[in-house]
Amino acid sequence: MPVRSDGECLREIRDNSKSGQALSYTDRMFCAGHRSRDRGGPRDACRGDSGGPFVVKHVKKEDRPYHACLTERSLPGTSKTAHVQYVPVRKAYIHGDYDRFSDVFDYDIALLELRDAAVLGPWVRPVCLPANVRQGLRMSEEGTTGTVVGWGRLGDGATPTAQILQQISLPVQPHGTCERAMEAAGRPTAQYTSRMFCAGDVAGGRDACPGDSGGPFMVSRKSGGTDRWHLVGVVSTGTDQGCGRPGQLGLYTMVAKYLDWIHSIIN
Repeated sequence: MPVRSDGECLREIRDNSKSGQALSYTDRMFCAGHRSRDRGGPRDACRGDSGGPFVVKHVKKEDRPYHACLTERSLPGTSKTAHVQYVPVRKAYIHGDYDRFSDVFDYDIALLELRDAAVLGPWVRPVCLPANVRQGLRMSEEGTTGTVVGWGRLGDGATPTAQILQQISLPVQPHGTCERAMEAAGRPTAQYTSRMFCAGDVAGGRDACPGDSGGPFMVSRKSGGTDRWHLVGVVSTGTDQGCGRPGQLGLYTMVAKYLDWIHSIIN
């Protein structure tokens, strides 16, 4: 059975609780299971299984370091990757106000400090931060089209994850459209905060999917006669738990609201 995210666990408990609260889920627990909409239907431990083990095969050693994998694409028909770089992570900086046990994905941003410098070239390039808050806010306004890239699932449900880096262009949607999408999914509009924007195709079919979280929402602007890409958003979550469903959109962390925090760390 797959382990579920804390936010998903909290929503399941809240939605199935008579009190509507998820008071029974603490930081000393995790949850796992197949939902009714997953392939094969619901599967779970049952009464009488309490005290039994949850066994994981190939457990990662505690002292194994994390690496950032920088790569352009997989080679067709093989498990090998082209132009791949594995760079050890020295330290992860998670925003102090992020609450992983909340079903509100506010302050959903982190920085990774690499131990070694990445080798830049045609396959691995940096993306620019907005020059200032004003520029970043303008580039995350309604009507702006950005490019999202990622290695997540290729569609809704139990579809496979991408073997070749995917990209898609998505428009930023009006605030009211985002709130209506959340209401349709049964989520409180208060979970859509001023530090987020939403993007996607209201008709469905185009979206970031599970596994794309943490990836960039990039906007290209002319600078000195050349195109320069700016990191405007970070893939966070969605107005529901699906992917590319009609009427549902993706929620993105608005980078402009975190520029001071980012610069306080990298400086």
